[in-house]
Amino acid sequence: MASTYALKSLASSLSIRNNELMIKIAPFILMCFLLITPTHGQSIRSVNSSVNASSSSSSSSYGRPVVNEQGGYNTSVQVIDQQKQFDRISFKPGMFKAWHQLLIRAHVYHSIVQLKQDGHVNSDGSLNESVASLGMGLTPNRVIDDNQLMQYFKSKYPIQWVYDELTRVNVIGSGGFLVGTESFSKAFNDYDFEPYLEKINGISFGFSASAINSELATELLQFLKESSMTIVVTQEETTRYQSRKSNFFDGFLDQLGGNVLGSIFYKDKVKTVKQKLNYSPNIDVLNLFSSIDYGFAKAPYFKGAMGDAIFYGQRTQNQAHVSYGNSKHYDAIHVGVSFLKQAGSATMNKSFIYTGWAFAVDQIKDNENNDLTLMGGRYMLGGTTPKSIYDLSFGLSAKTSSLRGDTQLGLGIGGKYTYHLIRYLGVFGLFDSNFGINLNNDNGAAWQLTRMQLGLQTTVSMVSISCGYEWQNGNDGDAFFEGLVTGIGIYF
Repeated sequence: MASTYALKSLASSLSIRNNELMIKIAPFILMCFLLITPTHGQSIRSVNSSVNASSSSSSSSYGRPVVNEQGGYNTSVQVIDQQKQFDRISFKPGMFKAWHQLLIRAHVYHSIVQLKQDGHVNSDGSLNESVASLGMGLTPNRVIDDNQLMQYFKSKYPIQWVYDELTRVNVIGSGGFLVGTESFSKAFNDYDFEPYLEKINGISFGFSASAINSELATELLQFLKESSMTIVVTQEETTRYQSRKSNFFDGFLDQLGGNVLGSIFYKDKVKTVKQKLNYSPNIDVLNLFSSIDYGFAKAPYFKGAMGDAIFYGQRTQNQAHVSYGNSKHYDAIHVGVSFLKQAGSATMNKSFIYTGWAFAVDQIKDNENNDLTLMGGRYMLGGTTPKSIYDLSFGLSAKTSSLRGDTQLGLGIGGKYTYHLIRYLGVFGLFDSNFGINLNNDNGAAWQLTRMQLGLQTTVSMVSISCGYEWQNGNDGDAFFEGLVTGIGIYF
């Protein structure tokens, strides 16, 4: 009677007056009641009961589930437990590559600091003759080349040296296994590795500062820990059907059928996945050498430089330059000078910021000897890396036209980027725009002149040579230029 009453109530709520239809859907309704609580697959509770909750390294919080929609079925994957386990592995010399690179870079930066402190660096950033007696492969009268130092220290401290030192201080034993790890528990414990730190501190890494030795020793211990760790992740994958039909009755039947098929073909799954960590250094060794400085070379490629910036370079860089181009109807001349100055002493990652001033005169002349002249002064803000230099500029400009016979004031903005492909060859692009209001025009019409150029450049000694394709145009029809432009400059 209770079942009949429930069925009648449901039929009434659906406004179903046909008793025959009610009898047909009754079996589906009963099946729906059975499927309200999913019974297929392994439950979360049964999984959690199988996890070793006493592990000190297990995580107590997990990320949001990852959902993958496939038709009307939504698959959700959620991490329900993870633990760190100790993995007793056999170490080989090649496994120390990442930490070894850290050691080599530390030696390179340490030697650069020593070169400056011991008076081997000239005021222009080049090395003096005394470096020839150091036996480090450095070239006198050239700027400091960290690649030369890198090769020197790689030969002095090869990867095998690291492995042999760990063996000597009894950290690595027979077969490449860490000494004493036979008794380690399966659950990973950081404190089990602490005795190795004292032994590692017995290795002389070749630095006069104890702080550097301590940082590298701690990082080497961290490498041993991460290499001996396996993350065991337990995750549950569940798939549930979600009807997309808007009609209530159609949606009910669709959801019912989807749940039935899902219980057959998409059972809940619990998987255990093991993940190994890939070691990457946790410190930037450049931060250990705050006295390393970077500055301007006297000129690009100066005494072996790869670009405009070198170790212990100058605070300023000045250049005067002129360029000329000719097209079918116009000649284009550009004359300019720039004064750059390093801003502060920021040298992180071999880069720094600079400011400066630039002054330029541009002239376009046609075949009838009519000309348009643009003069301007700009404030510059830019930056440099070992292989590039870039800037943005803004300031005032003045346009003079022989056809109009007047001078008009305006504003100017621009930018330039240069990338040094190899020594003695760079590619550059520039954009320069000047604009203002024509005060002599009753309508106050605006004027604009734009100059763009793409090209190649090189510098030999203190002289630079450039060649590129240039576009100049304006919206008032005074001048238009497009063609090949060559330039020459001098750094002073």
